[in-house]
Amino acid sequence: MRRPIGYWRKLVDRLIDEISEGLLHEQQLARRHWQMLNGAAAACGRRHQR
Repeated sequence: MRRPIGYWRKLVDRLIDEISEGLLHEQQLARRHWQMLNGAAAACGRRHQR
């Protein structure tokens, strides 16, 4: 069955969300925790590149 590209993009996005939520839950983290850690890591990386 042929489906529009938007269908597949939405499906993949939902699957990524489900997997990442499960992995975060295993570590007792929420998405906000991941966002803060990711931002801090990016800031540290920028600081070390100078």
